[in-house]
Amino acid sequence: IGGLKDLIVNNENGLLFEPGNSIELSESIKKLIINKKLIKKMGANARRILEIKNNPERYYSNTMELFDSLIN
Repeated sequence: IGGLKDLIVNNENGLLFEPGNSIELSESIKKLIINKKLIKKMGANARRILEIKNNPERYYSNTMELFDSLIN
């Protein structure tokens, strides 16, 4: 709900379902229980995306850009 759907790419690094829709949630859970390879694939994709978007070098660069924009 909220910003989480901005982090998840459906069937790539997670599963999306309509908030409050218990049937869609149940179907998503069943899909994962049945398909262990999909769980591993989405987990690996999620980690890769996290490491790309949130690595120390990128954090430092973004922080320095912010500082520079505040100074100038």
